[in-house]
This record gives sequence, C-alpha cells and structure tokens, in this order.
Amino acid sequence: MSEIMLPLITCIFIAFDSVSGNIAAAANHIWKSSIMRTGLYHKFGSILLVTLAYLIDYAQKFADLGFQIPVATGVCTYIILMELGSIIENIGKINPDLLPDKVRKIIGLGEKEHEED
Repeated sequence: MSEIMLPLITCIFIAFDSVSGNIAAAANHIWKSSIMRTGLYHKFGSILLVTLAYLIDYAQKFADLGFQIPVATGVCTYIILMELGSIIENIGKINPDLLPDKVRKIIGLGEKEHEED
C-alpha cells in the first residue's frame, strides 16, 4: 500500500494543478482550448515520466543499468514541487488577495495585478 502512495500523491498534485489552472483561466477570461490541450500534453508527459521512473527502479532489480539509484522518489518529489509552485501561482491568479505581497515576491508574482485597476 505504501508503495503506491507517492505516485498517487504525485498524480493528485498534477490533477490539482490542472483544475486550478482552468479555474484561473476561466476567472480571468483567458480560457482557450488550444492552451488547455498543450497543458494536458505537459501533464501526460509528467505522468509518463513518473511511470518511467518506477519502471527504471523496478528494472534495476533484474538488470544492470549501470547505476543503482532510486529514481522514482526524486522524480516524484521534483514534480510535486513543480506542481506546488504552479498551484500557488494559479491561486494567486484566482484571488490575488489570498497571497500577501511578501509571499507574492518570494514566488515571483511581483505586484498584485488588481492594484493596476
């Protein structure tokens, strides 16, 4: 059971980013199906990378690949952190008031967009 948790959690972060991105696009009236398709391809690429990483870890038990490094944990951690940054950015686009100025600077969103109105 615990072996399935990390890839499952990774996939949940990928899905959450996709949902939050679509909400942000709709909220800002910039939703476009072509951009959504590109985003979906990127998400499928992330899922394929997770699958490949677990396949590499499994193959290392039976074949000499020239290295003995657990790949899947690192790949999942990287993808989770990448998706987390994107989710926070999407939340800021949905409601800029949720992110204080200091947090916005740290994550690279700059000044609040609504202050220009």
